[in-house]
Amino acid sequence: MTNFAILTDSCSDLTAPLRERFGVDGYVPGALVYPDGSNHYADLDWKNMTPAQFFGTMKDKKGGLFTSAQIGLQDVADRLEPLLQQGRDILFVAVSSGLSGTYNSTCLVANELMEKYPERHIRCVDTLRYCGAEGMLVIAATRLRAAGKTLDETADWLEENRLRVHQMGVLEDLFFCKRMGRVSGAAAVMGTLVGIRPLADINEKGLSDVIGKTRGLAPALKATVDYMARTVERPEEQIMLLSHSDRPERAEELRTMVEERFHPKELHVVPVCQSCGASIGPGLYAIFYFGRPISSGLTEERSLIAELTGKTK
Repeated sequence: MTNFAILTDSCSDLTAPLRERFGVDGYVPGALVYPDGSNHYADLDWKNMTPAQFFGTMKDKKGGLFTSAQIGLQDVADRLEPLLQQGRDILFVAVSSGLSGTYNSTCLVANELMEKYPERHIRCVDTLRYCGAEGMLVIAATRLRAAGKTLDETADWLEENRLRVHQMGVLEDLFFCKRMGRVSGAAAVMGTLVGIRPLADINEKGLSDVIGKTRGLAPALKATVDYMARTVERPEEQIMLLSHSDRPERAEELRTMVEERFHPKELHVVPVCQSCGASIGPGLYAIFYFGRPISSGLTEERSLIAELTGKTK
């Protein structure tokens, strides 16, 4: 059966036009705690506020921070069960289990619903990715479904290829790396003062790992496209995503560099979603693409960045 539904969550960076374009059947929203302590759903379509308002608020690093929270099991069931009642099976494409409990929660709900609807099938995939990388895998799933692949064939492909999705780009403010435990407080302050730009890819555990640094924007953008050149595979066949957190001008600059050098089939610039943006903060612009499988611990990727940035010993 190729009429199965494809759902994702609010960490995928897929806004309504992209979900409609590729036939994504919906998403399960995560919970978002506002700076005033109130609880809301994270909105992939930004109907509750603009990206500029969201990330602008976060410039107040003491009183303007959002936090993400786990969605309730009933909220998951409320979004899956209507599709089962329509006689459709479901493929749920989830944010990395290394960052969120969404995958595990959805598996619990799926098992209960399949007992209730024994004729239906639900398959949950842990992408081990987030933001645009998760969105890339969701889009790939819709293209496989359109090509006639079954639910299980599509899910198997995602699990076999998820570690081929790379991230590379620029993060301007190390404060949010510190908040995520990526660097020390002193490194965060000094890095911001001297214009250090950390460069990160996503490891096999589904976590963002800083694998190198440059000083200044131009070297960081050059390292991004050079790194991409050494790791991307068949870019002309790819539908790529470029995510940014309130840096539209920088995102367009990176977009131009990627399009001129790699000529992807399509490249869509999207805002970093609220669920991930709460941890990333303002100042990210990164390209997501399929490439060679990442190495264990990103050891090969660290060596590559060191070579490209002149940091080899």
